[in-house]
Amino acid sequence: MSHVFVYKSDTVLYKTMSIIFRKDGVELLLVRPLEFRRVYTMDTEDGVNRMKYSHSDVIVEIENGNRAMLEIIQGLLPEGSYIVRCRETAFDFTLCTGKKSMSHLKRLIFMTFPDLTTKDMYCGTDLIVG
Repeated sequence: MSHVFVYKSDTVLYKTMSIIFRKDGVELLLVRPLEFRRVYTMDTEDGVNRMKYSHSDVIVEIENGNRAMLEIIQGLLPEGSYIVRCRETAFDFTLCTGKKSMSHLKRLIFMTFPDLTTKDMYCGTDLIVG
């Protein structure tokens, strides 16, 4: 079980389980990763059905408390360079449209939040129940 530390910014307390986007020293956005999902599809090859990895999703909580896909960031922030803080680590990050920057950010989240709940999903259902 990880310890919960508190980060203080402008009299608002945030848990370090958050991802903070900054530019020019100003905090622009905070999201909190809730769940990492590996999404699978059905692939039929030679008449045999097999589960095939499709992509990964990250579910986050945005500042108003709602759950959203990580890609919401592309709608909330303009393209550009940011400092992204995950736990005690800060990264330079360039946000751009398309999949490349989101795939990179998902890898950073997976590496810096090793205890994040991870699910294997097919058609909206968790493949491993228990």
